[in-house]
Amino acid sequence: MLGHTDERVLFRVELMENLQRRDLTPLDRAKAVSALHRMFQQEKGEAWTNADTGAELDKLQSDPRTKGEIRDPKVASRDVADSMMIESFANDPDVQRASTRAEAIKIVRKKLQQELTASLGELSADDSVDHEIFHGKCEDWMPKMEDAFFNGIVCDPPYGVDADTFGAQTMVGGHQYEDTQESAINRALIIMAEGFRLCKPDAHLYMFCDIRYWPDLAEMCKPLGWSPFATPLIWHKPGLGHAPQPGYFGRRYECILFAQKGNRKLSKSHSDVFEFPAVKEKIHAAQKPVELIRELLSLSFFPGESVLDPVCGSGTVFRAAHDLKLRATGIELDEKYYNICKQVIGELK
Repeated sequence: MLGHTDERVLFRVELMENLQRRDLTPLDRAKAVSALHRMFQQEKGEAWTNADTGAELDKLQSDPRTKGEIRDPKVASRDVADSMMIESFANDPDVQRASTRAEAIKIVRKKLQQELTASLGELSADDSVDHEIFHGKCEDWMPKMEDAFFNGIVCDPPYGVDADTFGAQTMVGGHQYEDTQESAINRALIIMAEGFRLCKPDAHLYMFCDIRYWPDLAEMCKPLGWSPFATPLIWHKPGLGHAPQPGYFGRRYECILFAQKGNRKLSKSHSDVFEFPAVKEKIHAAQKPVELIRELLSLSFFPGESVLDPVCGSGTVFRAAHDLKLRATGIELDEKYYNICKQVIGELK
């Protein structure tokens, strides 16, 4: 009979041979690599690392018959970690159907993210989500707020397109604020500068803006520490849209500046176009649909985290944040809309 050591050697040889097969499914390969790693750990002790197993795999791949190459140790270590991650979902039908290793990893990471989000939601399910609204100018309130408190900012400041002079287009809801280019740029600068201080090391910024000013805003945020996405996000509105120049083309989209502080990633993949109908019965001229704001928030933030809207209008951010178990803080200058925000928060308690 073979001894225990001999059995391990044969098992290792079998695993190595299996790993050289080209017809292994991503899951089969992950199982083999994971089994090999556990075997090495049993033999060598807990000091044996993913990188050590990766190095052993590279020796195999370096065989002249396979024409392999020695990988960077970090890459080899990641290979082993990914294999163990894939193996942990061995009974998942989606992982079993994956045709490539990259596809299997993508599926597993998405499922892990879903599990994390669900777990966070359960932890916060019994807690009341508190929201807060301040009355006044954002340039007065933001300097008073605590450093590194928020996980991000979602805001819809004035566009600087003289919307307060549009006449009939401003009658419903109305633009009760100055909307010159100079005032809009100054307001955006304040939000970016103070917002960077108020945000945690890894944070996201979403700022609605006129597409003509997007390049300027993207450049403005860089010296303040933000890293803007290379192109604007687009909110597409099905229908005729509004006519910024009556008698000519209707505009069916609006633009969003997206920027990050640190290295915060999105929770899931998404295109740079968001399609949601505009609000029909507005109580604020610049009111955005709850569904749109909720989608933006869901891409960047997790239950229990805090977001700031320094120009929160009629309080859409509170409804969207509440749906996701986020804590929202808003600032609103106009007393009418400040009171509407207070009413919204009261309804959500």
